[in-house]
Amino acid sequence: MENEKFQFMIKEYEMLYSKFEMHYAAVEKTIGLFFLIVAAIVSANGFLISEINSFSIFSLSEFQMACAAFIFATGSIAVLKVIEHRLLIITYVKTLNQNRKWFDQHVMNENLEKYSIFGLSYKTPKYYKKYRHFYWEVLGISLLNSTFIALFLVNSGKNFNWVSSHYEIINWTLFIGVSAVFSCLPIIYYKKRATKEV
Repeated sequence: MENEKFQFMIKEYEMLYSKFEMHYAAVEKTIGLFFLIVAAIVSANGFLISEINSFSIFSLSEFQMACAAFIFATGSIAVLKVIEHRLLIITYVKTLNQNRKWFDQHVMNENLEKYSIFGLSYKTPKYYKKYRHFYWEVLGISLLNSTFIALFLVNSGKNFNWVSSHYEIINWTLFIGVSAVFSCLPIIYYKKRATKEV
């Protein structure tokens, strides 16, 4: 019976670790694919700019606006996917810690916990920790993503034919404001999703 329990826990550990690796690889591929899409679209648009001196980020063509909207949509999916994978990764790590606790209590003759940076408990690690784990990846994609939605929204305003001596200042204010809001939203969502998992 004891040997059967041991074999079961070994298989359980292997399964959990394989799931952890799968989700970690999925995060890396998602981030890599998003940056590849951004680089490809921005590079392709570079060929469309005939006169660099007359180019303005506040006077994009309809095609360039469509590209900015597409990047934002892709980036939003990417950042949500990274967050969900991150939460699943932490769940598997927590469960692995529980698994290791069983080995510590039933198999090992010495305390495993002193060899681990995490406690042998489902309480560690935390689902959300500022400036740790995938926080920077989520923030990085959010910052880049917010730039493109800001470009799209500010350029959409030209359809209203604004006439003002402060046209540039208004555009820059809107651009910075929209970028700031859309940069913060994914981090707020990440934190709220993490608190639900506790």
